[in-house]
Amino acid sequence: MKLVRLAALGWPVLVLAGCASTGPQPTIQNVQVLNGGSEISRTKNYTTASGKSVRVGFAFSQNLDCSEVSGVTMRLGAPPSNGEATVERGSDFPNYARGNPRAHCNPKKAVGMVMTYHPQPDFVGTDHFGFDTFYPGGKAIHNDVNVTVE
Repeated sequence: MKLVRLAALGWPVLVLAGCASTGPQPTIQNVQVLNGGSEISRTKNYTTASGKSVRVGFAFSQNLDCSEVSGVTMRLGAPPSNGEATVERGSDFPNYARGNPRAHCNPKKAVGMVMTYHPQPDFVGTDHFGFDTFYPGGKAIHNDVNVTVE
């Protein structure tokens, strides 16, 4: 449902973890579309084992021929209190919906930016942080992230 909603807003890309095919799937709450669709704000909730890192964001932009559109960036806002969040380039398989003009890109890894949360050793509890993703053309997503470490 969220993919259809984003596509209806004219978003030219598939965005963030949960839309890619690998990694833990978050619950997503409090989705707000702002500024005529140029900004989205949401809360993402993850669970991971103590001492185990979890990918909390994967963002990329692709042309119709599956080539990368450069310029996707991620910026950490409020850092986690009981761990570290890192950003690096990475890749994953997209998961475009059937009927999307980029669906034929699904078997090929897309290159983009990855946000990963690393809990402190022996930490058990809930940690919180925020990050923003910016896309070519000025679109942005604000993510409030809660990670339950068990």
